[in-house]
Amino acid sequence: MKNIINYYYSMYPIEIFESNSLYFFDYNDSKYIFVIYNRPEQDIKSLYELNKTLLGKDMLVNEIVVNNDNQIITNVNNQKYILLKINININSLINTYDLYSFINKTIDLKTDDILDRTNWVTLWESKNDYYENQLEELIGNYKIINSYLNYYIGLAENAILYLKNNFNNYQDIRVSICHKRVRYNEKAYMFYNPMELICDYFIRDISEYVKSIFFISHEKAFNYVISFFNTFNPNYKEAQLFYARLLYPSYFFDIYDDVINGIKKEDEVEKIITQSSSYETFLLNVYLYISRFYNKPFDSITWINKH
Repeated sequence: MKNIINYYYSMYPIEIFESNSLYFFDYNDSKYIFVIYNRPEQDIKSLYELNKTLLGKDMLVNEIVVNNDNQIITNVNNQKYILLKINININSLINTYDLYSFINKTIDLKTDDILDRTNWVTLWESKNDYYENQLEELIGNYKIINSYLNYYIGLAENAILYLKNNFNNYQDIRVSICHKRVRYNEKAYMFYNPMELICDYFIRDISEYVKSIFFISHEKAFNYVISFFNTFNPNYKEAQLFYARLLYPSYFFDIYDDVINGIKKEDEVEKIITQSSSYETFLLNVYLYISRFYNKPFDSITWINKH
């Protein structure tokens, strides 16, 4: 890999450290990471422009470095890579401040349609079709997943129906720069990785963060919900969208995808499955909290409210 960095970037690091297909090195008192580019190639120009915009706002996002051919992507053995200059302590973890600050600085920041991910119904229906088609192929291969996949597909259907029943339009819902996924105690250099960025409703990152906390501490997750409402004072429609995102079981599908792709072992899904009943109770408690917060009836999922 040294020869690649030498040739394409005219950088000559003494050592390069590899971890999970990430290549780290120091050069001229700066830290860099050479990462696989795993998004559609059509995204790259938009991501590059967004990266420049965020850097211009003095945000700590990693900086995309173009190669000697003035190209963003470098091809190595038929694999696409991007070089990033890291602008934050490489050992630090994100916290609430990082998340809230990122949202506040990017609310209403315009990007082109290529990065837009606000059409949740279409995206979720497409994924459900994909998982339903796979279900027949998986019978006998993944016994744990096969036993529970229908439950989580059903939960996703509930989230889709909730959106269809409650949203005729999405006006007055704030949009910001978000992440494909954000998790509690995530490495900061991954949180500020421009390759993870998209444009979506600002509550996306908050709800995904809450879901990741839940599987560490139920109480901490609920307290974070309270913190979010007190800090951002979301309007009624934003609160409904937040609840819909909590309904959608991305936490299960993420592990499912990793298992199918050979990244994780199937038994790792058990830490999710064993807490399904507790998560239903959590959804009920969030519903009750939101109802009190607005002091008005709040649309719910009937079978969850009977929990």
